Amino acid sequence: MNSRLRIRSTDPVIDCDEEILKLRTRLDSHIDDYRAHILEEERRYIQDMQKQDAIANNIDNLIKSLELQVEATKGLVDAWNAATFLQKFIKWCSGFAAVGVFFAWYNDFFTK
Repeated sequence: MNSRLRIRSTDPVIDCDEEILKLRTRLDSHIDDYRAHILEEERRYIQDMQKQDAIANNIDNLIKSLELQVEATKGLVDAWNAATFLQKFIKWCSGFAAVGVFFAWYNDFFTK
């Protein structure tokens, strides 16, 4: 005979209906906890999706604002390059003026 199945006279008497009711109550409690957990996870999932959508929208806005800054910077760089070219052109033209002034002075100095 299997010793695990043997009932001893010193074993406490268990009311099966009461034990089944306790187990059923514990099972119902676990089921309720699981359902509450599922509802909480669904709420978290929805919140996470909303946060992800907000982050994606913020990234799109950041990209658009950076594009505007790049366009504005390109305009400033183009204006700076135009001013630099104008400065070099004026300097180049003034070189001719300096030569002209030198020849005028040379001509006046030796013709007097």
